[in-house]
Amino acid sequence: MSRIGRQPIAIPAGVEVVVDQSRVSVKGPLGSLEQTFHPDMRIVLEDGTLRVERPDDERLTGLAKVQAVVSQADAAVHDYVDVLRGRGISWTRIGEALGVSRQAAWERFSGED
Repeated sequence: MSRIGRQPIAIPAGVEVVVDQSRVSVKGPLGSLEQTFHPDMRIVLEDGTLRVERPDDERLTGLAKVQAVVSQADAAVHDYVDVLRGRGISWTRIGEALGVSRQAAWERFSGED
């Protein structure tokens, strides 16, 4: 959703808004409108403002956090492999420890193309 779509909508005086699950009805001095939103969208009416929330926003935030942890873990694995290679441990043994073949371990961690 765009940044504009994230902004709360102030309800002007004289305008009545009714939210019924995914259906929003607006009545005012210039007429009335009805809009049905996707069922996954949450329409929240409180304190004279209307907000549209997507449950996926929370999942996307969680995804970014998980990716940060994965990146840290991957860096730690690379560090361990570097230390082990410095101590003369073979690619075969590193691959076995990681559950991959010797070649897969070498391709991922050797730094050579």
